[in-house]
Amino acid sequence: MDKKKLRKQIIEKRVLLSDQEVSIKSKIISKKIENLTIFKDSENIAMYYPFKKEVNLLPLFNKYKLQKNFLFPKTLGKTMKFHKASSLDHFVKGNFGIMEPTEDRFENEIDMFLIPGVAFSPYLYRIGYGGGFYDRFIENINYKTILCGISFDLQVVDNLPIEKHDQRLDMIITNKEVYINES
Repeated sequence: MDKKKLRKQIIEKRVLLSDQEVSIKSKIISKKIENLTIFKDSENIAMYYPFKKEVNLLPLFNKYKLQKNFLFPKTLGKTMKFHKASSLDHFVKGNFGIMEPTEDRFENEIDMFLIPGVAFSPYLYRIGYGGGFYDRFIENINYKTILCGISFDLQVVDNLPIEKHDQRLDMIITNKEVYINES
């Protein structure tokens, strides 16, 4: 199946989740993240504002915002930069209808990325909405960071179409499984 058809199929499944299902599954995923040593040790964590019933990690942000720097993406043209956020009141609707931070751009190294996507594979690849923003950003990172895909179990598929520019993640956390790069 090509990426376009797969995106459509997975998004259709995801938007059918009830708000209660999204909340329950998101809490399970958040708890798994909280229990990770890398999360506990990380000072600078990049995450995302949920869109179209993506996993909602905003309660995690609210719980730890005084202890950690949380960074959210902001797009300009074909580029994506991360900006610090200290409150959910500091967001405005940006490109593609996704909420973006209004605070200053973050220039330091990011310890951990909590990365959304449309579909993921157990082999640690992801596809997003098709803009390539995360792949381009990840490709240009020149320091050690942990790339963690965040997904509901219904978004994980074995036969994910992979292309040369697709970036491999270090782990994927779902409400049912944690897939880890053992190499």
